[in-house]
Amino acid sequence: MFKNIFLLLANLLLIIFLINFFTSCASSNHNRRGKLSDAMEKASDDNKKDREVETEPDPDYYEEEIVFVAHFGSEDTLNLQQANLTDKKMQPEIMDTELETSSTWFSIRGGTGIIKGKDFFGLNHFNLAAGEFLMPQHRVEFNAGFAWAPIQYTSVLKQSLDGGVTLLNLGLNYKWFTTPEHTFLGQYFTFGFKYNYMIWSYKNPILADYYDDWGNYEGTDEITGDGLSGFEFYSGIGFHVLQVKGFQIGTELSPGVIFWVWETTEGFENDVFPTFWYIKFKVLINFRIN
Repeated sequence: MFKNIFLLLANLLLIIFLINFFTSCASSNHNRRGKLSDAMEKASDDNKKDREVETEPDPDYYEEEIVFVAHFGSEDTLNLQQANLTDKKMQPEIMDTELETSSTWFSIRGGTGIIKGKDFFGLNHFNLAAGEFLMPQHRVEFNAGFAWAPIQYTSVLKQSLDGGVTLLNLGLNYKWFTTPEHTFLGQYFTFGFKYNYMIWSYKNPILADYYDDWGNYEGTDEITGDGLSGFEFYSGIGFHVLQVKGFQIGTELSPGVIFWVWETTEGFENDVFPTFWYIKFKVLINFRIN
């Protein structure tokens, strides 16, 4: 039963991943284009003039819809039907194997980290995960969590942003355990990916014009915050300092990178946030639930 839930969550993550990728890379609902650095400058406490950001209509706001059509001939359909019949015949044997080798775990993780650069002071994070041993010593996990990065006092962003940035994330990761589950100490290697959505609030609201589909001025928005999508890839090494039946306590060190897309939710070109290179340190507690 849990395996079906696990696969459903994994598919849901993929759908969210694709939807957010295409919606984040496209311009906002308020057809406009500008620079994020201009928005930061207008929101800064140092700015004593007007807070309206210079924008222009997005030339890519509307395009012809491209429809991809897949055609399956009678031979392909027959092969697909034969494959489905074969899968059904093999299903009982596969299910028996899974029952013998799989186990389900729930994990609570938290820690801190450092980001390369001078703008942020640490990367604090918290995460929940559910995983299953698909094979002995090979576990796949679905995880969800959040992180927050305070701004350095010496950063120019300190004048524009209120309280730092928050990252919401969903992901999948794989763990390869080099030690069996019954040993007192454990060690593993891991790698994975996450979809991140970073949000922030401006210290001072800014103003930005928006346009219709033909580039005609429609009005002016007051913007108090914005968001940016990113894709994270990481690897790591972990140790279980205590490992008893159904319970594990450990630590993990994982370097990684987050690539941010080129446009914010409000339609500003991202010329402020570079790629995040980081190292995370986390403490984790694992419970076996079946």
